[in-house]
Amino acid sequence: MLDTVVWPVWDIPFPHRQNPVVNQVKAAHMAWLDQFGLLPTEEARKQYLKTCNMEGNAVF
Repeated sequence: MLDTVVWPVWDIPFPHRQNPVVNQVKAAHMAWLDQFGLLPTEEARKQYLKTCNMEGNAVF
C-alpha cells in the first residue's frame, strides 16, 4: 500500500536551518524524563527515542 503513496515535492525558497540548541534541549528533555522515571528500562528509552523526533521538530 505504501508503494502507491505519492509524496509531494516541497519547493522552499530559503535554506533549511536547525535550531542551534536542539542537542541541549534534547539532553534537558531526557533528564526530565529520567528524573520522573518515565522511561524505566533501556528498551523503553530506545523505543521513545525512535518515535520522538526532536531533531525534525527543530527545523525551521
